[in-house]
Amino acid sequence: MNKEWNEVAESLHKVKQAKKYYDQQEKAYLEKLKELSGGTSASGDVFELKMVIRPGTIEYARIPELYGVCLDNYRKAPVTNWLLQEKITLPDAIPALEA
Repeated sequence: MNKEWNEVAESLHKVKQAKKYYDQQEKAYLEKLKELSGGTSASGDVFELKMVIRPGTIEYARIPELYGVCLDNYRKAPVTNWLLQEKITLPDAIPALEA
């Protein structure tokens, strides 16, 4: 391959490494926020963390026929999800990666 291709590939590799690192950091911080929230929704200056519980999925294969059947009897256990929403937009904390 030519020199430019290799330079771009190297830049992409650096970005992918940085992304992996920051994805891990984000996951760790989110887990810490969940822990600090005490298992409930919480809010601070920058983020609002909402715990969202939805009903479990329906196992349609277990239903002999759907007509007249109460589907709630076939639901799996409830599922807990977390929704993190930014309340304000912060300036970029990380300088742009150079190519």
